[in-house]
Amino acid sequence: MSGPNLSGPREPVELFLDNLEGEICALEGVLQSKEVAVPQRGQKELIESLLRVCGWIRYAFRAERSERARASADVLIKLGELYRILIGEVQREFLPYLMETDEAYCPPEVGLAVERLVRRIEADSVVLLHPSESRIPEIRPVRDLELWFLEQLRPYAPSDAAPAEKQGRLFVFLSYPQVMARSPLIHTIVLSHEIEHLEDWNRGLSAELSSAMDLTPKDFEALVQDLKSRPMFGKGGTLPPVTFGERFTEEELAAGLAHRWTEVRDNWLAEIVSDLLAVRNFGPAYFFALGLWSLPVGVMYRHSDSHPCSRLRLRLMAHELRSMGLTHYSAGALGTARAHFDQWNALLEDPQPTKGEFIHQLAEWYVDHASRRIREAVRAASPAGSGLTGAGKDDIAYAVRLLRHGVPPAEILQPFSRSLRACGLAAIFNAYFIFQSAHLGDLYELLGAKSDKERREALVKLDKLVLKAVEGSEVKRVWDEATEIPSGEGTLDAD
Repeated sequence: MSGPNLSGPREPVELFLDNLEGEICALEGVLQSKEVAVPQRGQKELIESLLRVCGWIRYAFRAERSERARASADVLIKLGELYRILIGEVQREFLPYLMETDEAYCPPEVGLAVERLVRRIEADSVVLLHPSESRIPEIRPVRDLELWFLEQLRPYAPSDAAPAEKQGRLFVFLSYPQVMARSPLIHTIVLSHEIEHLEDWNRGLSAELSSAMDLTPKDFEALVQDLKSRPMFGKGGTLPPVTFGERFTEEELAAGLAHRWTEVRDNWLAEIVSDLLAVRNFGPAYFFALGLWSLPVGVMYRHSDSHPCSRLRLRLMAHELRSMGLTHYSAGALGTARAHFDQWNALLEDPQPTKGEFIHQLAEWYVDHASRRIREAVRAASPAGSGLTGAGKDDIAYAVRLLRHGVPPAEILQPFSRSLRACGLAAIFNAYFIFQSAHLGDLYELLGAKSDKERREALVKLDKLVLKAVEGSEVKRVWDEATEIPSGEGTLDAD
């Protein structure tokens, strides 16, 4: 294989391509340096896969560059842009999961629980966590990582190139807000909703429901007409703004809207299905967590292409919690949860209009009319979360009592055998929100917290107590499995 001509002055495009090849080699060097360090669980497999990917990118880049040595500068620049995209994908999407992070930003209790829940869905999987600057936790499953890159590099990949990773191997990448890495609220969202995203992705539940939100021709035409009249840019200057209808033909607008509607529909269904699965398996804890998270970040009434507003999501979950029997309770721990639930329902009845474009308002209308079908499909797929009864109800009450005495609810005492079993995650987090809503006075009295500062410090200690319970529960579960002791999960858990 011949390389570029090195005689004479170097053309700017050649220098650009040289720099790009240097970037590929530098990325390989970064990965090789991380391979020397002791990697965390899952990092070794990712490093090995990415090194093979970088080798293929470098090989294919040189082959195609040689093949197109006499091509125009424009073609060579486009070639460079293609490979920069592939390099950027490695750097942006995967390299952060190989960075060393302080344990304060990568809490072990999250890793233990996430790995167990992910491997319950798919045993042969690689799980990696990364604290991010975003305020939104996000899970990204990637199957056949090497194969995806290899397909982008054909036909210039090495003739003997083949994925070395196990065919079908699932990588699961989970990013979460680093500033809230010790927050039980974020843990609740991650361990319920984000894990259920993986369940939905694996089983294709939301994809099966896409026909429930197929646009009618009349509604699609209304979308096109709305877009035609919209200004392309913000207001400014003395001239009227140029509209989309003046810049594009109706056929071009229709093609773009069809693609956008598909994205909005698929994104919203994935969020709603994961919400309903989470509330069925985690009960009101996830409902409370999403509500509390939504209020300060401005998404309670605001739609986007990626997410429906939280009020719509919470209303759908409220229907599900009623069907699960939460409103039947008037006393005890779940009576407290029901009272708190009623307060949230009053807030959700606020007539304040939602914010978003016409496409979002239309999507909300379709969700409302398809809600019964969506809930029925989720119930059929998740019969285990059929009610707040039996052991699930008893475990929540037991966990609340432990918290009121300043004890982390990591284990549940079984009354007849007098043995201990791991407390389920759902029971721990439901107890946390119930305690927060009705029993903070017990905590302040226990810790002698009287001033505002002392009470803030007491709340931090409560969070630590709950996270210690999560960690202790996971350790207990591992011990029981090693000694073949049944875990005795209740009905209200995703475990």
